[in-house]
Amino acid sequence: MLSIIIANIKRNLRDMKTMGIMVIMPIALIGMLGSSFNKDSGEGVKNINLVYYSAENSAIVNNYENFLSGVSKGDAFKDFKYTKAESLEKGRKEVEEGRAHGLVVIDEKEKKIDVEFSKKPPFEAAIIEILTTSFNDNMASISTIYKEDPSYVEKALNNFRNSYVELNGIEEEKQMSPMDYYGIAMITLMIMYGAISGVYAAKELKESVGKRILIAPISKMRIFTAQLMGVVSVTSIQMIILVLFSKFVYKVNFGDNLALVFLILLCEIIMASSLGIALYHIFRNENVGMAIVQILIPILGSISGSYIGLPDDNPLAVIGRYVSPIKWANISLMESIHLNKFDSIIPNISLTVLLAVIFISISALSYRKGDMA
Repeated sequence: MLSIIIANIKRNLRDMKTMGIMVIMPIALIGMLGSSFNKDSGEGVKNINLVYYSAENSAIVNNYENFLSGVSKGDAFKDFKYTKAESLEKGRKEVEEGRAHGLVVIDEKEKKIDVEFSKKPPFEAAIIEILTTSFNDNMASISTIYKEDPSYVEKALNNFRNSYVELNGIEEEKQMSPMDYYGIAMITLMIMYGAISGVYAAKELKESVGKRILIAPISKMRIFTAQLMGVVSVTSIQMIILVLFSKFVYKVNFGDNLALVFLILLCEIIMASSLGIALYHIFRNENVGMAIVQILIPILGSISGSYIGLPDDNPLAVIGRYVSPIKWANISLMESIHLNKFDSIIPNISLTVLLAVIFISISALSYRKGDMA
């Protein structure tokens, strides 16, 4: 088993041309796309237009207006504009005709705040949703404080108004820049191309050590586990190089928990490598396996927003959320790094690992020792 792992690692390390392409190409794409779409150039979020409406002029509306005033004066936002609509219909018309990016509706009777969009531009919509969620969360916290200690409410409100950035988790350094976005998107896309290494590894195993496996008392699962570990080791080296280069050269934000980032990416590597191995053993043909990878990965990249970010309600983005391991990794990474949300990580990792198990099981079922002769 160990000899199979070492053989895979040595073969990949000797192929410096492929190793170089798998590292240099993502680095070039991150730099090119990150710079091309970098509209704000570190000068803050620009040109966000929000309209809000409430049928009553209640305390929560006043608090919301104070909150928006604090947002507009902060360094993190440039040209942030907000206006109160005279009616719900007029507010919706502002959004439908493109004069506002979103409508926030405060319903005092139902004790809720809703956000409405028209075409929902992804970046502006995300900013408005984050701000609204932040306000909701902080008002809920203040309500809880009131029940416990009413005298502390005014202090809590003042802190909230004056320090909304810290309380809402959208510090300037945590805003997702284009470089941050493509730093993650290109790395997760490159990892899926690790399926190519899986195809080559399965072919190399047959040609280099096939006869020895034919007479050796080695189980199917040990053979495929060894193949998988060899490919995963090499792809992991490429991934670590990319992450470290992006972090220290491009200044891509990977958050404070780099171990969690590596764990999410490692699970994707295992799945992609398993896919490549499965394709070779299913079709028993290197060219067919390679062709499928080269067709499949660009499609998955497109529906995952790897090349161009897609709005959440875009049909392709909806499909990607359900079927693309690239999208699963992107969601887990971006939400944990920029929103401090971790609830998607366990489901997405579980799905990714489950796919890897399925691919390896398919390989084992498709495999016959006679194929190695």
